[in-house]
Amino acid sequence: MIRTINYNKTSLCLLLISLFACFFFAHSVAVREPYIASTFMHQQNYYQRHLDVTATHLGFVNNWLQEGAFQLNFRLYLYPASVEMPTLDSRGLYASYPAGTAVPIYLLFKALDWAGIFPDIYESRGTQLLLLTLYNYARHLLLALTLCFLLFCMCLRLGFDRLNSLLLALIPAMVQFNNATSLYHHHAFYNMDAAIILPFALYALLEFLRTFSLSPRIARTCKVLQPLLMFYGVLTDWLFVFVAITVYATRLACRETALPVAKRTLLPQMKQALLFFAPALAAIAVWIFQIASTNLASTPVSAEGLTLIDILVERMGIAEVVDNYLWYLKTSFITHIKNGYGASGLVIIFATFYLATRGRKFMKNRDDSIKQAIVLYLILLVPCIVYNFIFIQHSHVHIFSALKFSLALSFAFVLLPIFVLQITHKNHLLPALQIVNSTRSITWVTIVALSASLLYGYAQIHAKHSVTKMFAKPDYRHVLVGDFVKQNSGYRDVVFSDFYCLHPRYNTITAHFTHKVIHCANNIDDIYHRTKNIAEDFSIKILYRFADRQEADKLTDFLNSNNTLVNNIQGKGLGLLAFDGKKFISWYEHIHACHAHPDRCSVQRN
Repeated sequence: MIRTINYNKTSLCLLLISLFACFFFAHSVAVREPYIASTFMHQQNYYQRHLDVTATHLGFVNNWLQEGAFQLNFRLYLYPASVEMPTLDSRGLYASYPAGTAVPIYLLFKALDWAGIFPDIYESRGTQLLLLTLYNYARHLLLALTLCFLLFCMCLRLGFDRLNSLLLALIPAMVQFNNATSLYHHHAFYNMDAAIILPFALYALLEFLRTFSLSPRIARTCKVLQPLLMFYGVLTDWLFVFVAITVYATRLACRETALPVAKRTLLPQMKQALLFFAPALAAIAVWIFQIASTNLASTPVSAEGLTLIDILVERMGIAEVVDNYLWYLKTSFITHIKNGYGASGLVIIFATFYLATRGRKFMKNRDDSIKQAIVLYLILLVPCIVYNFIFIQHSHVHIFSALKFSLALSFAFVLLPIFVLQITHKNHLLPALQIVNSTRSITWVTIVALSASLLYGYAQIHAKHSVTKMFAKPDYRHVLVGDFVKQNSGYRDVVFSDFYCLHPRYNTITAHFTHKVIHCANNIDDIYHRTKNIAEDFSIKILYRFADRQEADKLTDFLNSNNTLVNNIQGKGLGLLAFDGKKFISWYEHIHACHAHPDRCSVQRN
């Protein structure tokens, strides 16, 4: 009877936590609501540095929708099929990571298409962005709920009563939904760094429940789900490799798994370790299989004379940064975290880390519940630190790499005052139920943690990097050009432009909105050198604005006078000059006598 009552009280607490978390989430949605409407109405994203990341992953999904995921072996190709990129190798394989990030979006789009809710979703880029935003919101809410439940369980384990545990469990929701960086990156931004955070938190929750659950059924369920989550996590981001290693190391430290101290125990424990890491090894094997049959030497990186291993190392973000290693670390560990969570967030994260690991003597005096709280914090933080050390170039270049530190920050507000209290009472550390010695101390921890998190959230949401300042103004070119080009071009068309011409790293933006790569061209020499080696019949289409119509008319008259018939396709403020590619190549080579003087046509003209 007592167990039933306790279970009911715990369930009520979890329900109240969920309601409060949903309240904070609803407030965050209200803050971001104008940007949801803009995403739907204008069918485009905002911040170009991050738009290319999101567009890249939607491009992966669209390739799977168009050509079949199994036909492409779930490989991540940057560009759609086109006459100028007729082979898979020429379409740019994204080999840095496995394909796990794109899988849930692909399954979501396929399910909605199959159910008839959003038929032909492949054709609607605006609907895709809206659905991705809603998916990000749902993922962000689940992340906050997972962290709240985990912190609630940890506080109960530490000996806090249900009321104080409930109050402290609200802190992750306040941190997640009152931080401008988290709100922005969980809006319409999507890549590996964002996708891995929820599986990371779920894995930590399962590890905690597996160890401390009173129900054998829950413990068995955790043991089944953890390998599946490890497999998906490694397929999503390399961070999960370090998560798995950290969890295994904590099991060794807690003597849950014994170290091999004798030859007779070496083989069984090696088998045990192999069984634990089998899901991660399977995911890595899938990634190796995907890239093994691809000619990585055909990628643009190979032009620098790199070997295949060099290409993989470069694409994984591991750079030769020995000379500037400390500078890279300063950016990834200090600058990005400080910009994302403020100087106070940076201090709280690493102050808690320091107190959690200081002194062997201090560690020996701690009871098991405190040690497990420390283990939980290390699981949330150490993989992020190790990832930054190894993938230092990635962490240095991308400001969103600090997003994963939000998990440790959510717990640091509670653990920091507990560790401080323990240090001040280190001569009479008590068992779990008396960890802070009195009801007064428990209340003190709750008041300090809640007050600090509330002040932090208020300061963050009103800081100079507030949410309203993080979103740039919409760039309507993407939707206008995307719709026009997509409706008036196909596989056998090669599209050029001089005004809608982004840096090569942003080609994935144009590929997502237009389903074509729009190449830069300032003159007909650029067009020739880009198309001269195309074997199939093709058409050339030059995109122009009506504001530049006079120049387009001059080019039309010039090509028509040289027996290259031009068809002028016009839309709303935009136009396409279309003409036969093979005829253009023949005319150009005849004018420049390319066959008699190859040197005249072998070097691209500026």
